[in-house]
Amino acid sequence: MEFVDFAEYVADYETVSLENLDEHFKPILSHCDPCKFPFNYITRLETFYTDARWIIENKLNVSANVISSVNVINKSKDPAALIKDYFSQLKPDVIARILSIYKLDMETFGYTFNKTTLTAGGWEKETSLT
Repeated sequence: MEFVDFAEYVADYETVSLENLDEHFKPILSHCDPCKFPFNYITRLETFYTDARWIIENKLNVSANVISSVNVINKSKDPAALIKDYFSQLKPDVIARILSIYKLDMETFGYTFNKTTLTAGGWEKETSLT
């Protein structure tokens, strides 16, 4: 499936109901409200390896050498450029519907997206825990 087709598939649920959207694509806050649970840490996928290592070493007092490094984002290209490349393929109404679906997630977890410039951000920190 091409990214455009996937984005249009997800965006269509904005006008119908997110209730029937596949669980994998639903906003995170529909699964887990961080305000209702006493979380000690909330990690991000972009910094998961660094965050997990920090928790293991600093809170569990265990050597984190057992963790294998996993490349969770495409480091061969700047994430902002990669996002811009993908979103430049979408119609403005699809972008608006995608942003509407994930608005609360983006605000809660500090992600940004400018639909005029197609500029994304919020993952720039090396780790969210230090």
